[in-house]
Amino acid sequence: MPPIAEIASDQFRRRQANAAALVAAGKLDRKAAEALLLPWLAIACRTGAVLPELEPLLGAFPVLFGRSLTEPERRAIGADELCTPARCAAQIATARDAALTVAHTPEALDRARDLVRLARHFNAPPIRSAPAAPQNSETKAA
Repeated sequence: MPPIAEIASDQFRRRQANAAALVAAGKLDRKAAEALLLPWLAIACRTGAVLPELEPLLGAFPVLFGRSLTEPERRAIGADELCTPARCAAQIATARDAALTVAHTPEALDRARDLVRLARHFNAPPIRSAPAAPQNSETKAA
C-alpha cells in the first residue's frame, strides 16, 4: 500500500473507532455515524487503501460500457459514489486545521503532519489559520 494510502486508512480507522464509541454511548445513531464516515472511506478508496469495507464497492464496477475496468478506474468510480472529490478535500482540510491547533505532543504532531500530507495529495484548501506558537517566559519578555 502506498504511504498516502496508509495515512488514509489510518484516518478512516481512527474515525471509525470514534464513531463506534459515540454510537455505543448513545450520542450518535448508526446511520449518522455511517454518513460521517463516507468521505473518509472515499478518501481511502481514492488513495489505494486496502480495506475490507471497500471490497463490495470495488466489486460493483467490474465492467462499464462493455469494457473491463482497471483497479484505479473502479476506485475512482466507487469513491465518486461515496463522496465528491471536493467534499473529500474539504473534510481533510477541516481535520488538518483542527489537528494543527492541538499538535502539542509528538503523537499529535505526527497526526497533523499526516493530515497535511493527505491535504496536499487532495489539493485541499489552504490552512485557514496558522496555530499560534506556544510562548514561554523568554518569548513573552521580548
